[in-house]
Amino acid sequence: MSLLPRHPAPAFTAPHRAALVPRGALYSCPLVLQIDSHSLAVGPGRFDLSHPLLFWYGAAAPAANAPLFEACCARLAGAMHRRMAIDPLVATSGAIINTSGGVDGASYGSLLAAVKALGADVVLVVGHDRLYQQLRAALNPDPLPGHAAAAAVTVVKVPRSGGVAVRDGPARSLLQGQRVRDYFYGAPDHADDATAVSAAPSLKPHLAEVPLDRLRLWRWACDDGGGSGGLVPVTGAVAAKKAAARFRGRLERAETTTALRHVLAAVLHEPPPWEATEAADALGDSGDDDETADAAGAYRLVGCNAAGFVVIQSLDAEKGTLTLLCPCPGKLPSSDLVLASGIKWTE
Repeated sequence: MSLLPRHPAPAFTAPHRAALVPRGALYSCPLVLQIDSHSLAVGPGRFDLSHPLLFWYGAAAPAANAPLFEACCARLAGAMHRRMAIDPLVATSGAIINTSGGVDGASYGSLLAAVKALGADVVLVVGHDRLYQQLRAALNPDPLPGHAAAAAVTVVKVPRSGGVAVRDGPARSLLQGQRVRDYFYGAPDHADDATAVSAAPSLKPHLAEVPLDRLRLWRWACDDGGGSGGLVPVTGAVAAKKAAARFRGRLERAETTTALRHVLAAVLHEPPPWEATEAADALGDSGDDDETADAAGAYRLVGCNAAGFVVIQSLDAEKGTLTLLCPCPGKLPSSDLVLASGIKWTE
């Protein structure tokens, strides 16, 4: 007896949970399950992190910038749906979505945003009666008179396993810092082994001194998400509507000060060539000054995914350089670094 291979696509939409990459990112990567075709047993799986899809949110709490979080969810969902449209294996394997566990306010709103953006049809709620009832009502509302009911979302309550303990704040902080270290130095082979902490690292990061004039430092601006308020200025109602339909969130240039020390930053991929044309159409022709160039650059980068992460170790104002902790030596994928908000790491 043989089984069709299944490669479900995990989607991690909880930026405060450091699972496979440093916190602050929404991402997906292939999950390869080890299936025994004779006994039908599913063995331990592995995540293929050779080519992850990363969208940089840049904050630990989804509620810190709700419009941007929803935009990142939409971009992740769009990329996954496009992949499913051209790959039957991925389409039949489905997706496993890891969301935040928020039950109140903006945290609960971010959970709903992730479920709706990624088109989940089954939601599992582990050991939380109130959240179970809230999701049942929110995801399966009564249809309006004269309107057909939307596709039902199955909400299932799952009992919490015995002996499970909720991590407190210090335990979560320790784990999040360990994930950053694992990103640069490699995870120990036996995470539960007491000797793993003192084991020799499997990876060797690289310290790179980069001139400031070769880098563009950005940070996400906090906007209310209303209309075009979360966008760079555009001219013309049609262009504004087109831009608002595609982008939510805004990048602005970051100042180079000593406050950058130990800040985690994402290195973006270069934007595709057609983004330059779309930026020109949306922004209009208002001259070639530095401000317009920055606005065009920010517009092009908003939808780009991240290639990886660096930590800013130091700033030398006299030499005009930044020292970056990089995962490996070599040229950075691009000159555009987006700084995290409130996420720092020291060795």
